[in-house]
Amino acid sequence: MGKKRQRPDGGDVPGRDAKSVRRAIRKLGLPDSRQSPETWYAQASATLPETDIANVFKSGGAEASDYDEAYKSFDHARILSAGWRSHMLELECIWMLPILRRAIQERRA
Repeated sequence: MGKKRQRPDGGDVPGRDAKSVRRAIRKLGLPDSRQSPETWYAQASATLPETDIANVFKSGGAEASDYDEAYKSFDHARILSAGWRSHMLELECIWMLPILRRAIQERRA
């Protein structure tokens, strides 16, 4: 196995972080938020009852008053919160992972 490439500051190469995050997001089984609303809804309906999805996404997006519904179980939170914005979550994690890694290293030093 080849040597792990590192940046001069000791952090992983961003592409490696991106691959790790994408793999982890896929393992969560989230519907991809880049899909059409109809395709996303169909994929989400494979896990949750359609009425639960409709209650949260009445107007095309989660409303603050529907958080109790969106977080009533792990699957609800996984699909209705993280899944609804899975692509943005992926991008945020890719951006944040090297920063968190650096902060942890600094705390250990």
